[in-house]
Amino acid sequence: MNTVRVLKHDALSPQTLRLEREGLERALKGHEAESGPLEVSLSPALLELLLGALEELAQGRDMALIALEAQVSPQDAATLLGASRPYVMDLIKLGALSSRRVGSHHRIPLEQILNFRREQDALEEEIGAMTRAGQGWGLGHG
Repeated sequence: MNTVRVLKHDALSPQTLRLEREGLERALKGHEAESGPLEVSLSPALLELLLGALEELAQGRDMALIALEAQVSPQDAATLLGASRPYVMDLIKLGALSSRRVGSHHRIPLEQILNFRREQDALEEEIGAMTRAGQGWGLGHG
């Protein structure tokens, strides 16, 4: 299962974010000629996000950094949901996902896709728990 990690813009103050960015830019500029390790200081929130990204990459998963306000195509939504494009189009038709039209193309808010994914993951976990409980009562298949 893929992991969604969210860092809201208000998790850090605008001043802290600016200082973090400026500090990283200075460190990178001062390090361009060197090939060794680069030491930087990060806030715990940014460090947690970076460590999560590194863990996903280490597990062989691709990573994307996308603003939650972004809007994605049905194909991109399908990729994020681990589903097919026709399934996503059915979700739009049924009203489970909303979209807006840009010309002849649908665009779906990323945050809505992530919320849908979390709801589906929670539902799958509940079904798994009920299945395990049923097996404990001798109600399993076979």
